[in-house]
Amino acid sequence: MTLTTVLVAALLVGTCGNNEARTTEEGNKQRFLWKTGAWGSCFAVGGCGEGRRERQVWCSESDGRTVLEVMCDAQSEPPTIKPCFTACRHHRDKLQWQVGAWGPCLPVSPADANNVVDLQQPMAGDTRHDNLGVTQRNVSCVLVSHEAVK
Repeated sequence: MTLTTVLVAALLVGTCGNNEARTTEEGNKQRFLWKTGAWGSCFAVGGCGEGRRERQVWCSESDGRTVLEVMCDAQSEPPTIKPCFTACRHHRDKLQWQVGAWGPCLPVSPADANNVVDLQQPMAGDTRHDNLGVTQRNVSCVLVSHEAVK
């Protein structure tokens, strides 16, 4: 980093003393936002058991350009690491499926119907497409007394 770059960064940070550069007037979007990447795979020492996931976190302007982290509010920075658990072979008998309730049935347009997996056949003779819908639920493999294993 050159001296010029350091001075420019210091000047930018200096204008943020009263937080004016971090947020705009009430009702407007923030000028600087934290962005996050996808969580990585669970890494556990020895290949299983307690571990951690990591992801990238960076500060960007509302137009998507990456900026110095000091421009974003440090108090609202998302975590870069979170705990996870990977089941070992000896955990197999302690795993169970945790199934959530079905959500509401949301209508699907006939144009999008080809992208939907048809799990239930329509009633015989029903050729209307106004009754197509999709519903979802959460299903997790859980180690008893631990969080979901994914």
